[in-house]
Amino acid sequence: IGTHGTEEFLPGKECAGGIDDYNINLIGNLPNVYYYHVTNTSESAIAKRRANSLIINHAGPSFKNTELYEEIEQLELLIEEYHSKRELDISSSNENLQSERFIDLKEEIDELAKKLELEYENITELEDLLYRYKTSIIPMGLHVLGESYTKEEKIDLLEMILLNSGEIPQLEPILEQFGSKIDEKNENIRLFIERFFELQEKFPKTEDDIIENFQEYITNIGDISDENVEKICNWIFNLNFQIDNSNEMENIIHAIEGGYITPGLGGDPIRSPHIFPTGRNSFGFDPRLIPNSTAYRRGSQIAESLIEEYKDKKGNYPETVSVVLWAFETMKTGGETIGQIFSYLGVRAVKNKSIWTTELEVIPLEDMTHPRINVITTIGGIFRDTFPYILELINKAIELVSNLDEPIDKNYIKKSVIELQSEDVENPNARIFGPPPGKYNTNLTDIISAGEWGIEKELASDYLNNMCFAYMKNQKVRRSFNTFSKSVGKINLMSQIRDSSEYHITDLDHYYEFTGGLARSYEELTGENANVYIADSSTREINVDTLENSIKEGTITRTLNPQWIKGLLKHKYHGGQKVAERVENVLGLAATTHKVDNWIWNKAYYQYIENEEIRNALKENNRFAMLDIIKNMLQAERRGYWKAKEEQIKELKQLYLEIESWVETRY
Repeated sequence: IGTHGTEEFLPGKECAGGIDDYNINLIGNLPNVYYYHVTNTSESAIAKRRANSLIINHAGPSFKNTELYEEIEQLELLIEEYHSKRELDISSSNENLQSERFIDLKEEIDELAKKLELEYENITELEDLLYRYKTSIIPMGLHVLGESYTKEEKIDLLEMILLNSGEIPQLEPILEQFGSKIDEKNENIRLFIERFFELQEKFPKTEDDIIENFQEYITNIGDISDENVEKICNWIFNLNFQIDNSNEMENIIHAIEGGYITPGLGGDPIRSPHIFPTGRNSFGFDPRLIPNSTAYRRGSQIAESLIEEYKDKKGNYPETVSVVLWAFETMKTGGETIGQIFSYLGVRAVKNKSIWTTELEVIPLEDMTHPRINVITTIGGIFRDTFPYILELINKAIELVSNLDEPIDKNYIKKSVIELQSEDVENPNARIFGPPPGKYNTNLTDIISAGEWGIEKELASDYLNNMCFAYMKNQKVRRSFNTFSKSVGKINLMSQIRDSSEYHITDLDHYYEFTGGLARSYEELTGENANVYIADSSTREINVDTLENSIKEGTITRTLNPQWIKGLLKHKYHGGQKVAERVENVLGLAATTHKVDNWIWNKAYYQYIENEEIRNALKENNRFAMLDIIKNMLQAERRGYWKAKEEQIKELKQLYLEIESWVETRY
């Protein structure tokens, strides 16, 4: 029950297991009816292949936009006051009065923003940053099996899908009629959905009754034709019907009785609403379709943004970049990271013969905006097992580009191969690296969780030793430590795509394991700070930002946000466990990247220790989770990631002893 178990990731072959494989010995020929999160199609595919699993997928939690709070909310109010005074002062004839008003407010804004270590060049940039936080989508608690969304939760979800999904292009032109300004458009779309539900309650029998009576309700929304009203109503009606017809509990019984479970595509509910109804047998899609045209375009956009960002800062093009390639992301985006890789290399995927056959076409240098860039791709074991065809395609692209008759100052792949050949490494042509066959990741998450590292060099060593296996065309997977280490040491720019609104980079330990592990390895090898970026592709608009700013966003909107914390603490025991996991992830990011600001730990101390309401709720929910949070905060201080005050450490130790004593008397 739940994502995920153990048996599908035990040592053994990736599929068609034999008597020597752990998972086969454990489960034998028993059917394995398995509840799995609908967003996680990649790992559910492994469960099917390696653990005889029949998947019954379940929905995720409800979603809301972030509510600003405490200093962040205060900052927004100061900016609003700044704008209102500015309008008054423009008409003021007293220049001294005008100057004093602006100086006082500007200083107050700058002081508060500095406390939060927010980066901006002017008030408009700061305002845009706060707007990003305010419109950030966050999950509210956990999903309870078999429970449907409430009316309000469905309104929130439908609004987010209409505003952010790329899966409903037929509605795009209509949605533009809801307003020329973003806030106006958002407000009118929500109003439209609310009116739909009002009419559905009034006319519950048929969709036609709703449409016929709709026009009188939208006179204040805009000039939308009856035909377009009908199109959007049809879409809302059908999706709402699919959501309401999820059968998570019924189908688990049906499966145990030996019944047939209807298959259904998995994915993220906001970017791919076709995942409803849940309670179906999740499947992905044919990997030969990757990258699809949308993913190629969006991946290229990410690559171009990163190259431009680097060039603006450094004055030259990056010669070597890295990407983290997950099956988790690929199955939801259709291959945006692959599109990014191809854009760096200067190749495009074409389907001349059929949609099932992908051919590679070299883009001439004169048609490119940058040289061909050397790409180091790191993969997890799930991608290896799920997408061997894509590994072959990427290797084919690398081989194609490295053999072009071009000058090395325009073809950095070719230049890199020549350099590695001169250094006499094992596989100078290798550009895809991952864990060895039979293993799915590194040991970093276990090391961080247990606090079992002395110096950070040990974290880099674990990462390099576990991820140094080269995946090359028509070759057996081989350990290539020197090739990988030399390649990592030459990376100018690292990036990873965040693909889902449900998970920020602070929500999954694998972000610090793969991206953080790579950054720590680079810094240990070179003594320099890594340039790491996160491309947020979870909504329609792609946002590329530094890892440091992405960590700030994840902690501000989630880990430190009372709205998010209270949402999880509605769920006894498990909710507290999830909160504690996020604090541990922040520790993991601090250890591997050094990009967690001191104020984040101070704010964590305030929310979880000084905030009496949250502290008591967490203790009541799960005292073991509270112990873990305190332990990780003490570890952050001990390792130098947090410059805590003496009284803070004293309070943490006292609270730890108090809770530990309570636990010992009862267990």
